[in-house]
Amino acid sequence: MTDKPEIPVGNPMAEAKVEKLRRAVFKPRKIPKVPALRGNSYRLNLGTDKDGKAVEQRVGSDKEFAEVFRKAWNAAIERTDGTAILTELSELARLDVRKALLLLKDYSSIELADCVQFYINHALPESGIITVKNGVERYMEIQKEKNLGEVSTDEKGATYKTYIKPFKDHFGDKLHLIQLTPEKATAYLNKRSGNKKNWSAGHWNHHRNRLIALWNTLAKRKYCSAALNPFEDVVALSTRGETGGQSKMVTQHANVKKFFRWLEKECEKFPSKYPELALSVVGWFCGIRVEEIGRVGWEDLDRKAEQGGDSERKDFTGWEITVWANKEKTGTTKINPVPENAKEWLKLCRKHWKNEAITKACTNCSFAADDHPQRMKKLRGKFNKETGIKLPQNTARHSFASHHLALWGDAKLTAERLGHKGDASTLNQWYRAGMKPSYAEKYFKIIPEVAEKRLTKEAKANADAEDKASYEDALMRSHGAAPIRDEDGKWHPVTLDDFDGLDK
Repeated sequence: MTDKPEIPVGNPMAEAKVEKLRRAVFKPRKIPKVPALRGNSYRLNLGTDKDGKAVEQRVGSDKEFAEVFRKAWNAAIERTDGTAILTELSELARLDVRKALLLLKDYSSIELADCVQFYINHALPESGIITVKNGVERYMEIQKEKNLGEVSTDEKGATYKTYIKPFKDHFGDKLHLIQLTPEKATAYLNKRSGNKKNWSAGHWNHHRNRLIALWNTLAKRKYCSAALNPFEDVVALSTRGETGGQSKMVTQHANVKKFFRWLEKECEKFPSKYPELALSVVGWFCGIRVEEIGRVGWEDLDRKAEQGGDSERKDFTGWEITVWANKEKTGTTKINPVPENAKEWLKLCRKHWKNEAITKACTNCSFAADDHPQRMKKLRGKFNKETGIKLPQNTARHSFASHHLALWGDAKLTAERLGHKGDASTLNQWYRAGMKPSYAEKYFKIIPEVAEKRLTKEAKANADAEDKASYEDALMRSHGAAPIRDEDGKWHPVTLDDFDGLDK
């Protein structure tokens, strides 16, 4: 007597059962062959669930029945294969595909399937689409589940009334949580703060951080995507003016990235702007003074810096840029490392440096054109006009200082990179601003879009190669069966020890 499923294969009800199983599997796979009997049943690997765990179906001890089930399963997958669907598209669907492809025409490395997958990953949360109001309610429930104190869980307390409830009341049921963008998040805080007139910088940042935490909590419960936290891209304000130091605006990584991506596009349209890009790179990411940048050229860039001496510093990268004593404000020679992200930008600039438009504008072959202060002022004005983002004068050096200090946690090292003599007092008085290390990491990972696409492609190719090698290694060590992938994505050989009762 066998333990076949109640519904026999080969009739409409059987097909319906197979289709129901297929829909229950997140990533279905074809079954190449019926595996060896394990115990008293054949166990067919149908694919994986949403968590990447293998989904098995027991079909009894009748091998003929197992084979019929296998064929029915594979046929169901073939019917829903994306390649087969293409031939059955309606005219309306074809127009939709063409529209999507037109949107992607300037992004040759991105495939339509990648966009769909990104949408599935980030815009279709596993726990369901909920409104902002429902999200806040669920957040408070989660806080209580954590057994936190009344400060975090009491809806009658000041924390909830000050930070959480206004957010819920503003958006309510009018907006789904996943529809909240950085622009809408910024607009909300601007309205709450009276366009920053009624709040201190610290109060603004506290509101922002509370809502970052709320979003991340909901992301952990699969109501939204942690990678698309809209409040992460809301600019944090410098609090230096509130603590007795001179107020200096430090531009956050999100706006710095927007500036460089915008400048990258400007250079593509107007190659004569590559000098501005080069000087921006050494200012924002290497900490070189504005007055020094115009006198630093390619000859001052060492791309084969020797190990030893300054290489023992934490931020050494193998590339160095030298500001010689006659060019340095303090009268001493300064050697600064070039961060990895700055290397990518300078490689891009160097690639286009022989352009005739650049050679006419840059007679001394420095990073900057001869009239670079005026050109940079004009460039910041254009960026402000097109994006609404204002970049204060000298913000590059102040932003570098704050992010470098947050990344390395060494005030003396940061002071040296800035060319400050003596201790770190000048750094603390004029440049230091509160910054999270995670933000600093993002700041020093800002690279050209073309480099990002290249590195993403290389990373995928390397991952695929490693996966293939792991599979082939596991296959060689398997005893006549296909390797099995575990929940962590690692391949394991299938040996005789994996089969129960085979030799009984």
